[in-house]
Amino acid sequence: MAPIVAPDKLAIPVAAPHVLDGGEVVELSIRPSPWFIVFISAKIVLVAVVAGVLFLSAGTPVFGSAALPAAATCFVGACARLAYGALQWAATIYMLTNRRAIRLRGVLSVEVSELPLARVADVALLLAVHQRIARVGTVLLRADGDAASLPWDHVAAPADVYQRVVRSVRRQRQG
Repeated sequence: MAPIVAPDKLAIPVAAPHVLDGGEVVELSIRPSPWFIVFISAKIVLVAVVAGVLFLSAGTPVFGSAALPAAATCFVGACARLAYGALQWAATIYMLTNRRAIRLRGVLSVEVSELPLARVADVALLLAVHQRIARVGTVLLRADGDAASLPWDHVAAPADVYQRVVRSVRRQRQG
């Protein structure tokens, strides 16, 4: 049986104390839309489904008794990709503070990307066809003077998120 640990003795991830500076206020903290799982898994799932259907429709002369296990393997692969996509979704957080935009993501190791609002040259709202259908979008923050950018992929209510980011960038520039 595992020992019981008091709440004040729980381990804090190494990146957590460095996420927010003193005096920084979180204005927005969101996850991507659940459509994120579908969009990032779509290619592999589609290939697995097509391969499974081809195995099943090939008939017995070519594959013999191996057609059904091969199709089942494709199905398991598609499910595994969707499960990993769900883990990626759960491990992704977009934060907007009064000083910077932050993206936390990563399943096995956490990647923290940030962009100070004072360096933001442009905020763009990108809506691909598949995103429009699902009513999601990407808010892209581009840095001043270089090619660095911070995308917030597949966010729900993208127009509202875009407006909040633009207002925060304007407020930061004004002082």
